[in-house]
This record gives sequence, C-alpha cells and structure tokens, in this order.
Amino acid sequence: SFVCSNLALTFANHGEKTLLLDCDLRLPNVARSLNLEDESGLLDHINDGRDLDGIIQKEVYPNLDVLTSGGKSKNPTQVLNGRIFDNMLSGLRNHYDKIVIDSPPLAAVSDALNIVPLADGVLYVIKFNTVKRKTAVVNARRLGESKTPVFGAILNGISSSVSSYYYSSYSDKAYS
Repeated sequence: SFVCSNLALTFANHGEKTLLLDCDLRLPNVARSLNLEDESGLLDHINDGRDLDGIIQKEVYPNLDVLTSGGKSKNPTQVLNGRIFDNMLSGLRNHYDKIVIDSPPLAAVSDALNIVPLADGVLYVIKFNTVKRKTAVVNARRLGESKTPVFGAILNGISSSVSSYYYSSYSDKAYS
C-alpha cells in the first residue's frame, strides 16, 4: 500500500489523472494510509450497484482520485474474478491516465492473480528480510506465467543502515 500510494501520488504530481484503487479486500489499507474515510467504496459498487461517481473520492490530491475498498469482503476472489469488476475496470480506463491497483500479497492468497490479467503491467513489491528468497522466486515465476508484463521489482523495508552498505560497494546477495 505504501508503494502504491506513493506511485499514484508521483503520477498525479506529474500531471497524469490517476486513480488509486484498493483491491486488497481482506486487509484494505489505502484509506488508512491516506487518512481517508472507507465507509463506501469498491464493494458498494460490486455488491450494491452504487454509482462510481458517488464513491470515488475525487481530488484527494491534485490529479489523484481514490477508490477505497469500502470494507472487507468474505469472498474477495469472487469479487475480483467477476464480470462487474472487469467491466468497472474497463470503464475506469476511459477516465484516467493511470490506474494504480493495490492488491493483497501474492504469496498469501490468490486474489492478486485474478487482477494481474486485467492490468497493463505489474510491479512486484518484496519486503526485505521478510519474504523468503524461494517464495520470491516462485511468485516471480507465477507472474511471468501470467503473460502480463512485469515492469520490475521493488525491494522495500530496507533500513537506512542496510542501504548505506549498498552505496559503499557492498550488496546483499540474498536477492540475486
């Protein structure tokens, strides 16, 4: 969520009309990370047919709109695999230059793999010293098999003391 929020803010700061979409329907975090209300959102559109114009939070920052999850779902896989979600995403593409989708962790549940085919590309975020190398490799392979372009990987959660080693010609080989 941290990476998605900051990426969306970066696109918006560069003048691109951007939507940040919280698709982590098990543990949504976008609203909290941006200090927004999450009383209504994606789930209200999917489950109740609420109009997107009424639930997208407009101009949270200049050029940045946010569609929060609207709560947690008991059946997130069905929601993200459904025709309504697919149609919603297709319609949103007509209104935004960039749509940044925050998804649940790839290793934890399969929800993210339902979203991947609908995306133009993927950034794989790996938390340093938390995700095991074998898990990262398996997930990278799964993403590769999806046929959706993988734009790259982001290694986050690195402390300033660890990152300082990088700049002094030391690099951790754990993620080679």
